[in-house]
Amino acid sequence: MPNVEIARAEAKDLDEILRIQKRAYLSEAAIYGAERIPPLSETIEAVKSDWERKTVLKATVLGRLAGSVRLELEGALCRLGRFSVRPELQGRGIGSALLTASERVFPEARQIELFTGSRSEANLRLYASHGYVRVREEPLPGGVSIVYLRKTIPGIPACPAFSSTTQPADENVDASRRLPRQGP
Repeated sequence: MPNVEIARAEAKDLDEILRIQKRAYLSEAAIYGAERIPPLSETIEAVKSDWERKTVLKATVLGRLAGSVRLELEGALCRLGRFSVRPELQGRGIGSALLTASERVFPEARQIELFTGSRSEANLRLYASHGYVRVREEPLPGGVSIVYLRKTIPGIPACPAFSSTTQPADENVDASRRLPRQGP
């Protein structure tokens, strides 16, 4: 797999981010036998609203958008959501690159939290391989639960933002770097 680049999403990326999200979450809907899960019914207006309020990262491979994630800081907790990778590119390190970059966005964050369904075994394996641990489960109708996972992240000293919005998704990148904030 060629290098994965992680950068802040731009307004021009939002339509493609939503298309990728909907394709990626079809497999989740199939696992649960549910056609109406929130990531599949989300509108472009909701994506734009999140982009204005949150940090949205995108992953690109050879200039093509390959995945994205949305991040929000609440105190010392970074919440990660709408994590998606093009189905045909899953299992090639793009999700890992997005997770690694997500841990570097907010130097003041001490923990990062995400959630997935209890039957989403591939997701649970990915998150566990990155040091995320289960902190709670919330039961839903039909014998399914939402599993919340957290990871304690080391303190990252604040430093100047990147000179550009692109961050190589390389494990050797200085972890003290911070992605610039986005929005209108």
